[in-house]
Amino acid sequence: MGATPLWFGPPHRPLFGWIHVPDAGECRGAVVLCPPLAGEHTNAHYTYRRLAQALEAVGLLAVRFDYDGTGDSAGSGEDPTRVNAWLASIAYAVELARRTGAPSVSLLGMRMGALLAAVAAARLGDVASLVLWDPCTSGRAFVREHQFLQRISSDPAATSRRDGGIELPGFVFRQDTVRDLSDLQVPAPTGAPPGRVLVLTRAGPSAANEIVAPFGSDHVEWQEAIGQQELLGVRTIYHQIPQGTVAAITSWLDGALGTEYVPARAPSRREASWPLSGDHRLKERLVRLGPLGLFGIVTTSVQGTTGPTVMLLNSGNDWHVGPNRLWVELSRRWAAAGLRCARFDLSGLGDSPVRDGQLDHVMRAPESFDDVADVAAALSPTDPSDVVLVGLCSGAYQALESALRLSPRGVCAINPVLR
Repeated sequence: MGATPLWFGPPHRPLFGWIHVPDAGECRGAVVLCPPLAGEHTNAHYTYRRLAQALEAVGLLAVRFDYDGTGDSAGSGEDPTRVNAWLASIAYAVELARRTGAPSVSLLGMRMGALLAAVAAARLGDVASLVLWDPCTSGRAFVREHQFLQRISSDPAATSRRDGGIELPGFVFRQDTVRDLSDLQVPAPTGAPPGRVLVLTRAGPSAANEIVAPFGSDHVEWQEAIGQQELLGVRTIYHQIPQGTVAAITSWLDGALGTEYVPARAPSRREASWPLSGDHRLKERLVRLGPLGLFGIVTTSVQGTTGPTVMLLNSGNDWHVGPNRLWVELSRRWAAAGLRCARFDLSGLGDSPVRDGQLDHVMRAPESFDDVADVAAALSPTDPSDVVLVGLCSGAYQALESALRLSPRGVCAINPVLR
């Protein structure tokens, strides 16, 4: 069956996700993968894809998704009530997993995603298993850690804003978001606690005792979170996928869930529309582009579009949302101005397939030139040059080099890497 992209959740504010269904169309249980926040989400994206594929291979259905206001989901990180919205997103993802027909649902989260998953497991009940991967001990600790990272990389005064919010590396949290994160605690479970809990930590069991205490200690198992520094503690272009930890988590979930297979199917919703601002209504369509079926999202205004199609290219080995979600924000603003925008993943990056013989998760791959030409032809079949290429750093290099072959209507190359 493989992976199916879709919109789900509230129609007026849709969430984006992927459902990975085992090839036989049957599964033994579902696992909802709750991502980290901010820059850690960027670094962990491809690792989550690899984990979902590994779970799929052992007969488990996996759901990947973006919280409200993050990734490709509707909304903005500067909207109010972020923590409640993130927890509601998990509840919608669990509901989606149940709709597939899976006999049970488990939750997994990394860093702040682990703390959010633990809170959701306690509130929702009926969660078969819970995996807390390198969990943050508290929302306050997460904010302080990332404030420190912002201070050492920029003007220390720039971490605080006049409106009471704070700046983290590449992201902004409102004042109420910081407060709600600081107040976030795992409550006593409303129903039966998860049957089994796995905690993977860098600093030993004591670091996460407070998080798992409400679930009782009888069914809690501990392992080391190997490779987290190489995954999260480096710039995105240098991060490494912790293959050993992915295999360990897959093995644990494989043994924790049942043995009976039941039919499972992924719902389909490939188009979503919602209000953007004023009278503008946004429409986003999930597409497969070119002979290889590169994954992309085309954004337009319901009121109509004009001019060439804007193609937003990968930056480094980041995925199609762009650096710090910039491509999502720009494509929606430009769509409101009447432009048709497409953010997509080159082969081997993000959510796109890999060409035969190609190494995946590699920036500036030679195959990217064919990818850009294929996408331009798919988006503008009567005139592939009727596009504008937009890129940052390595994506800017790609835009300039591809322009020599395509002769597009325009190029926006931001800080191009020319060596």
